[in-house]
Amino acid sequence: MSLSISLVTRGRPALLRKTLERTIAGIRMPDTRIVVAVDADDWATVAVADELRAMPHVLVDVREREDYFGDKWNRVLGVAPADLYGMLTDYGPYTSAGWDEKLHEAAAAFPDGIGVVYDWLANLSFPCTMTVTRRMTELMGNRIFPAVFPYWFVDHWLTDIAQMIGRVSFADVTFDRSARPGTQDQREPGFWGEVYNGLYMERMQTAASIIQSDEFQEPAWRKALLLRNFPLIEQRSRMLNGMLTNMEGTEKNFDERYLRIRAAAVAKLEKVA
Repeated sequence: MSLSISLVTRGRPALLRKTLERTIAGIRMPDTRIVVAVDADDWATVAVADELRAMPHVLVDVREREDYFGDKWNRVLGVAPADLYGMLTDYGPYTSAGWDEKLHEAAAAFPDGIGVVYDWLANLSFPCTMTVTRRMTELMGNRIFPAVFPYWFVDHWLTDIAQMIGRVSFADVTFDRSARPGTQDQREPGFWGEVYNGLYMERMQTAASIIQSDEFQEPAWRKALLLRNFPLIEQRSRMLNGMLTNMEGTEKNFDERYLRIRAAAVAKLEKVA
């Protein structure tokens, strides 16, 4: 089985290099690849692209910056097709020896190849990282994350769907978050929490389509139970997003890219209202 890691970065080449070195040191499988998603206007990282490409297991993808955070993560699907897709950031390496083997072992628990692998929790709500099976990405519309948000909320989206379909497998791998510098381009968290809440039917429809597919290997009673429990997962998400109501974003400047994303989100909400 093959594993491709989508590693997103922006403007932190020194931190990125350290993360790659530590992550690569733990690789044990020859088909493990790390796709570094670089924006064409990130001059500092573009300048060291050839150096990064010389590292084992590393592929560097440089292209114009996408509007949506999710689409940057999704690049890996076209660059390095694999059986499993994992996600990393430029500040946080895997630190376990054989972390790629352990992710494969956890994913093997899914009888039909549909599911999400968690590692240890970063907080009471979310794991540090997630790894998604190829078939799961296909059933979600050939994507890992949705093209809606500018930061954060993409992993919340995926965890909700994983919980709805009852397909989470734990991998005992460690991840170092100690160098985390904070979220870039964090604007209006309360607004984006409301966008997330307003699109709950899209998440439910995606999860329901997976559960109701013939290839989803669960007995009828189990499928019915999963569908029945959707409201509990949605309630949890609304409670989490409720904490963002009065939260100040770290970035106040609304550039053209952000305004496009924001306007598209408002239009999307109006369609489902």
